[in-house]
Amino acid sequence: MYDKFAEWVDRQLEENIMPESTVAFYFALYNEHGGGFGMQLIACDRFDENDEDWACYHVYLDENNIFCIIGDNDEENEWENAYAFMKSLAVTYLEKGKHRDILLNTQGVGIGHVNGDLELIYVKK
Repeated sequence: MYDKFAEWVDRQLEENIMPESTVAFYFALYNEHGGGFGMQLIACDRFDENDEDWACYHVYLDENNIFCIIGDNDEENEWENAYAFMKSLAVTYLEKGKHRDILLNTQGVGIGHVNGDLELIYVKK
């Protein structure tokens, strides 16, 4: 599954010119209608590791380019499993992805449910 995820991120970063104002990226997760979970890659023009509202300031978002995994989004433990899995995909991409430098050259990268908490998986030191 990592290979499919990496291809999806690669396409996002190769086929779309991120705005110059991009200072952070956010892997936004949500429940798909009808079951399963989706992920979008969002570029943001703000970043504050002490205030997760930075993820609300999108400068790039493609609502038609979604990475999906199957699951039963009615079950709480299924969401927790899906979140852990999707987080592991994103962290692995930051470690060895083809275009990881684009993400790592920003102030930070976060992941979280669009209606929940945001977790930072990378902060530039």
